[in-house]
Amino acid sequence: MSERTDRLHRKLETELGPVVRNALADAEVVEVDINPDGQIWVDRHGVDLAMIGVMGPQVVMSLICTVAAMSDRVVTPTAPILEATLPDGSRFHATIPPITTAPAIAIRKHLSQALTLDDYVRQGVMTREQCERLRRAVANRENIIVAGGTGSGKTTLTNALIEEIGRVNPGHRLLILEDTPEIVCHNPNRVAKRTTVEVDMRGLVRSSLRMNPDRIIVGEVRGGEAEALIRAWNTGHPGGVATLHCSSAHAALGKLEEYVADAVAGDKRRGIAEAVDLVAFIERAANRRVLSELLLVKGFANNDYHTEVISKENVHVVA
Repeated sequence: MSERTDRLHRKLETELGPVVRNALADAEVVEVDINPDGQIWVDRHGVDLAMIGVMGPQVVMSLICTVAAMSDRVVTPTAPILEATLPDGSRFHATIPPITTAPAIAIRKHLSQALTLDDYVRQGVMTREQCERLRRAVANRENIIVAGGTGSGKTTLTNALIEEIGRVNPGHRLLILEDTPEIVCHNPNRVAKRTTVEVDMRGLVRSSLRMNPDRIIVGEVRGGEAEALIRAWNTGHPGGVATLHCSSAHAALGKLEEYVADAVAGDKRRGIAEAVDLVAFIERAANRRVLSELLLVKGFANNDYHTEVISKENVHVVA
């Protein structure tokens, strides 16, 4: 480690302060946010959001500049957004005026240990029925879309599904494709790829087909890569998982249609129905994450998707 790097690391530790450092060290914490008013909020598994302290605007701004320097970036009023990765792998997003009234930060923790599907049942996030249906989907190499809104827990649920893949098929070769590294995978036979300015997600999906994957995992589908993924899932690479930002389980299928249309013309709904076996929709309800719905995709007939809903009923959060 160079002298400059060592100095920046020490400066970062000081500016994070004990409150944020302790939150990042807490295994239950998913995200730490610092709002423009300086309030520090934490998001924990299965617990309401909580305000844990306050940080002055000068310290917040200094912290942002330190992280920018560690990434060989600068933050200015004409470049007011910073996307970076902290030394522990956590995702760091910051904005300064004029984007926000004062400096603001969101730190999404990089989790070294994934929750399991059983953990989700114990926390009341999903029912035992839903858990067993997801287990069957993994064992039967069904393709799963994990859908939800921002901060709903899509990546964390994807990590749990990958843990289940490792339990059932520990030797399977996983190709993990992301824009920002967030997925946790302990499978020994894995290749993780990240997008760059030159290679987008569609390019990663295509290149992965040449690397003998058993399963393809996509951190987030948000464009034309959907067409390449659907084609891969339909041509000998089943058992994949992908996340998708949308407002409901049914809306996930519509989103896929939009994204596929970005790449190719024509009605591709039948191909989507053949590729996607299950949509797991996770969301926040009263500041708690719940698996609201499992949508089984059974095929395409009469100009529409043939689906079946496994709904979430009588679920309570276990203290």
